[in-house]
Amino acid sequence: MLNRSSNRKVFFNAEAQRHRATENPKKVFTRLHRSIIGLFICLVFPSIVHPQTKFDQFGEVIADDAQAYLDLFAQELQKQSKLNGVLLGYRRDSYPPGAHLRSLYGYFDYLVDKRGVADSRLQVVDGGVRDKGGVELWLVPQGSTIPAGARTPVLQALIFDEINAGDGCWPEFTLDRYEPKDAVKFYAGALKEHPEAKGIVFINPSSKKPLAQARKLISDTKAELEKYGLPPNIIISYPEGIECHEVNFWLMPATLSIPPVPRPEQFLFAQLLLEAEENEFAIRRVEFVGNTWIRDYVLRRKIPALNEGEIFRREVLNASLASLSTVPSIYKVRPQDVINISLDRPGKTIDLMILVRPRPKKRR
Repeated sequence: MLNRSSNRKVFFNAEAQRHRATENPKKVFTRLHRSIIGLFICLVFPSIVHPQTKFDQFGEVIADDAQAYLDLFAQELQKQSKLNGVLLGYRRDSYPPGAHLRSLYGYFDYLVDKRGVADSRLQVVDGGVRDKGGVELWLVPQGSTIPAGARTPVLQALIFDEINAGDGCWPEFTLDRYEPKDAVKFYAGALKEHPEAKGIVFINPSSKKPLAQARKLISDTKAELEKYGLPPNIIISYPEGIECHEVNFWLMPATLSIPPVPRPEQFLFAQLLLEAEENEFAIRRVEFVGNTWIRDYVLRRKIPALNEGEIFRREVLNASLASLSTVPSIYKVRPQDVINISLDRPGKTIDLMILVRPRPKKRR
C-alpha cells in the first residue's frame, strides 16, 4: 500500500505523461531542436561551456610562497581533468627578460616534476611588461590558449639576462632554472624573435672562486651558443671584488658598434646612463655590494644627491663616487665599480648597484 507521498509522485508522473502525450508537436520539435543545438555547442565550442578562468595570482614572492600557490593550482588541475593550466607571467621593465623566463619555466618544471601535472596540460605565456611583475594561474579548456604580450623592438642596449655561477652563488632553495644552459636557451630564442638586434655575452670570472670553475663556465657557455647556431660572441674580463662568476647576456640594436675599449661592458653601461640622463629618469634605488662590515648609513651619507626621487645626472654620480672614496675604510670607488644598472623605461626610473671594496681591518 502506497503512502500519501508515493501517491503524490504517481499522480504527478501520470499528469506529466498525459501532458507530454497531448503536447503540441511543434513545441516538442522546438525542445528537441534546442537540445541538439546545445549538444553541438558543447562539442564544437567547449570554451563557451568552460570559459577561461583565472584561478589565482601572486607577485614577486620567495620560492616557498610561490610553491604554496603552485601546489593549490596542481590540486585544482587534478580535479578539473578537462581543463589545462596556463602560467601567465608579467615582468617589470627593469627586470631582465631572460631571468623572467627562467622563473616562469622553473614553475612549469615544479608542477611537472614535483606535482605530477602532465606537461601537455601546461602552457607558459610571457605576458610582457607591466607596472608590477607577477604570475597569473589560469584554467582554460583543452585546445584554448591565452595570447602572449606584445613584442617591442630592441631600440636600446639592454641586459637580457644575468646569472651567477660558483659554489654558494645560488639560493639554497629556488624554483627558477639557474643553469647557464637555460639562460642561453632563452637568449637564443630572443635573438630569433628580434632580427633587428644582435647580442653579446660577458663572462666575469671571480678571483675568489677556483679558476677551473671559470674555465668550465666559459667552455660550457660557448658550446651552448654554438648548439643554437649563435657565434660565440663572448668577452671575458676580471673585475675586482666580485664574489661569484658572472655571465651577462646583452641585446642591442644591430647598428650599435662597440669601440675597442678595455672594458666593453662599461661602454654599454655608459649608454644606459646617457639614456637615463637625457630622458630625466628618477633614481629609484642605490644598492651597495661587496661591503662586509661597513654600516650602510656611513656610505649613504656620502651620496646625498643620489637619494630616491632625485633626477639622475652623470656628473652627480661621478661626484658621489668621489665622495664615497673619502671613506677611510674602503678603497677608491671608480666608475667601473658601478657594476649594474637597471632602467625602467615606462616608469622612467633607474637602479644603480655600486661595488664597495673594504680595506682590511688593522690589527690592534
